[in-house]
Amino acid sequence: MARFWEHLSHVMWGRSSSHGDLPDVRDLPTRSVAVSGTQYLVHDRERHGSGTRLYVLRLRRRDQGRGRVRVYSDGRLLGRLSGEVSEALTPSLERVGRAAVVNGSGTKAGGIRLWVDVPTSRAFAAYAEAWGDPSSVAVVDR
Repeated sequence: MARFWEHLSHVMWGRSSSHGDLPDVRDLPTRSVAVSGTQYLVHDRERHGSGTRLYVLRLRRRDQGRGRVRVYSDGRLLGRLSGEVSEALTPSLERVGRAAVVNGSGTKAGGIRLWVDVPTSRAFAAYAEAWGDPSSVAVVDR
């Protein structure tokens, strides 16, 4: 049932109907960032499971303030990114259609806060500039 809600959320709030339609930035250089505001929405399996997870970063249309990049998994809102990180990612997310697929790493040892691997600003900007242009390949400065 979770996949149904995920597809519905993409149709309602995004430009795509599945993860395959979203830009996949998991291969770009990343940094690990804490997800804020997860509270009770995240169940124990999500917090304490092992391995990487598929997360979606989605830019909120109505929220023009800080922290407007939201993190989703299986169609559920997990939380948001900090204002500083959101501001750095916003121009690139705007350019690629307001959403992108990233990896999540769950929690750090002994903690309950979720972490997401967001692309570095420079790498994501280069990717976004070349995105949608089949003749160009983004050169990423690691």
